[in-house]
Amino acid sequence: MNNIFKERYNMTPMQYLTEVRIRVAQKLLVETGKDIISICFEVGYDSVSTFYRSFKAVAKLSPKTYRELNAPEHAE
Repeated sequence: MNNIFKERYNMTPMQYLTEVRIRVAQKLLVETGKDIISICFEVGYDSVSTFYRSFKAVAKLSPKTYRELNAPEHAE
């Protein structure tokens, strides 16, 4: 099944899940005032360090920096 998924979508199911989790985390970071640790657990991570590592791999920024650069007051 992994091979079929990878052939069709160019990523493994786990890579896809990581992408989805990080996209949801990005939305929560920008649209809510929730703290980063709460967001980490809300999007399905059991470890803050794993969340940070995955977030940086996908977004190329730390969650804190992402929030600072994308906060509504910077959206003008």
